[in-house]
Amino acid sequence: MKSPLTISVGKIKETGNLTVDETVPESEFPDCLGNAGRLTGPLRVELDLFVKDGKIGVQGEVRGEWEMECGRCLAPVRTGYIAPVDSVLESSGSAVDAAEEVRQALVLAIPSKIVCRPDCKGLCPSCKNDRNKGDCGCKTGYN
Repeated sequence: MKSPLTISVGKIKETGNLTVDETVPESEFPDCLGNAGRLTGPLRVELDLFVKDGKIGVQGEVRGEWEMECGRCLAPVRTGYIAPVDSVLESSGSAVDAAEEVRQALVLAIPSKIVCRPDCKGLCPSCKNDRNKGDCGCKTGYN
């Protein structure tokens, strides 16, 4: 199946540059976030492709929403992302596919830790109850 981000090299070389503005279904990038979370909607891909030293340069960004777990209480957190794309593609044929560059941009944009709210109390280290929902009664000194 042809990727929606497959672009004709001829079109890029005709003018020296080409702008791509596509909405790509999240199904085009299954499991790209691994265990970190999941994409929750389509990706807005805005790329400028240009010829540079006989190669195809790609710059732009990918935007959308994803869902991840709070690093403290494990609650689902849905948030927006903007992932910058800046790469060079080898043009060995009549077309280039920017899908791998978009996938890599998404992976690099994964936050190291996400929280549901700044004052999240997390889970009790003893009973694992969500301390945001109230005092669990454990005598751990963390309540």
